[in-house]
Amino acid sequence: MRRPSFALLLAATLAASPLAAAPREIGDWRLSAHSTATPGAVQCSAALKDEAGAVLALFGPGDVAGPRLTLTLAPALRDTIPLPDGPLSLAFRAAGQPAILLDGQIAPLGPLFEFTHSFASAEEALTFGRATASGRLTVFHPEAGVIARFTTAEAAPAMQALARCTPATEAPPDE
Repeated sequence: MRRPSFALLLAATLAASPLAAAPREIGDWRLSAHSTATPGAVQCSAALKDEAGAVLALFGPGDVAGPRLTLTLAPALRDTIPLPDGPLSLAFRAAGQPAILLDGQIAPLGPLFEFTHSFASAEEALTFGRATASGRLTVFHPEAGVIARFTTAEAAPAMQALARCTPATEAPPDE
């Protein structure tokens, strides 16, 4: 079976909004800033792709929809979760850290599926992002087992750049 490309998954994750600036890489992270329907607003994200094709994206505190996490899955990965679309809890465990349980919704996104968790605050989102600094992040569900494994090299500078991206900026700030 052919895996969806990173570009396809990232485009679906970012809802194909117009690009405000070229994405840039920080370690394993791909930082992007996209224009939104709100004049002058920018949607900033830091995204990772695992070997099975899942894409994890963190959206910054300056995002018009608020800080959130999305996990985009190809149909074969979605099929490993034996629950219908709708409310879902997934565990995210950085190497050497306790698992963080995030509640959200899983729903179709074109030919893919997306789990979305909205963080209660920018601080909660950044705390989660900093927890990924261990170098590995595993996503799992008690009934499905491991869903995705991400390498998270350079998480700290990627999260710092994401935190500095506000609706007034046109690109993820350089270090």
